[in-house]
Amino acid sequence: MVRPVCAASATADSEFTAIKSLVEQTTIRPPGLTEGSKAELAWRDARAVKIREIYERGLAFLETNPADPRRWEVVIYLGRNTPTFMKDVAKDGRTSQERDRVRQAAWSQRLEDLLGALLEAKDASSWATQEALLSLLTRHSMNWRSRITTEGGLLMLEKMEAWYARYEREFPRSSGVVRAARALAEVLVLEDPRRCKLFLDRLIANYSSGRFPDPQVREMAEGRLKLLRGLGQPVRLKLGGSGEDNFDSSDYRGKLLLVVVVSVAWRDELSFMRTLHSLFRTAGLEIVQVSGMEHLDRPDLPNLLTPAGRAQMAKQVPWRIVWDKQGTIGEFARSVGINGFPHWILIDREGLLVAEKASQREVMAAIERELEAERRPKGAATDANGAVKYRP
Repeated sequence: MVRPVCAASATADSEFTAIKSLVEQTTIRPPGLTEGSKAELAWRDARAVKIREIYERGLAFLETNPADPRRWEVVIYLGRNTPTFMKDVAKDGRTSQERDRVRQAAWSQRLEDLLGALLEAKDASSWATQEALLSLLTRHSMNWRSRITTEGGLLMLEKMEAWYARYEREFPRSSGVVRAARALAEVLVLEDPRRCKLFLDRLIANYSSGRFPDPQVREMAEGRLKLLRGLGQPVRLKLGGSGEDNFDSSDYRGKLLLVVVVSVAWRDELSFMRTLHSLFRTAGLEIVQVSGMEHLDRPDLPNLLTPAGRAQMAKQVPWRIVWDKQGTIGEFARSVGINGFPHWILIDREGLLVAEKASQREVMAAIERELEAERRPKGAATDANGAVKYRP
């Protein structure tokens, strides 16, 4: 006897399949689209509509199928396909749209709660658990850097350490383990460099034994350890860029060198770099930007995959750009053990590593401190804030 299919179950099957299909459609870019063409812009508009549909149908699926184990896969899909929340703003008799940061923050908190519930769920799939752990680690590595030494930041660091321990225990052979390790290392180094060193030493020992197949973990740890040990010590950063355009920090002796690892698509960071250039170029600050030759879905940017496009981009900034030949800043990033971008590395005029920072506020303060130290007479004593107490 054939049992009748439950109508609710059939509806859930159909809806889950539809959501999954939409997700696949948003991740695949049709071949042959010309950057900035009408067809490409139409595809981007259609993709934004599909992301909004994933969001709305995903939330509905969670509401109507609270016991379906596939709801956890839907949570991951929602995390990957968050729409840009907009609101109408009336000003001077006109109505325009701008980002709704309140709704964006509310959704971010709800997503975090959902990911936390996923990790506690006994019916979550291995794939959903792995993606949730990686998402939480990378999200909090970026969002808590400036607050990691606060009480809330230290509590968050404990959570991150627990997430990483679980990730490494349950998914040691996954390709995402290097991202998970980087995420934790980037906040550990801000909280306590000694703890970070112990963590990196353990990674190097574990991933040198042949127990795990991914050599990038050891490469990342060794690169991060190189910077960690180099604070206040001579450091030499090198990158074999595209063509003959190689970068070697030792060529900049006598200059205060700021190496910025950043995508050319990030307007805020480039604007901040222009501010630094304007403020400190006469004091001897030299900026070198390390960027990838990746394909960018931005009609206002040249095609970085071509020499002509890279040359056009280089003319738009008053500093040097070195193009990572791996295409996504991967080679240089692994060599210094960083994961999140932008990243700022400050080297003094004698080639000593002064600081490596993640935020604009931190790097501005580091440059100002270094320039103040250069103006200070040799042997001058300072107080806890770096101000001169007396002159020799």
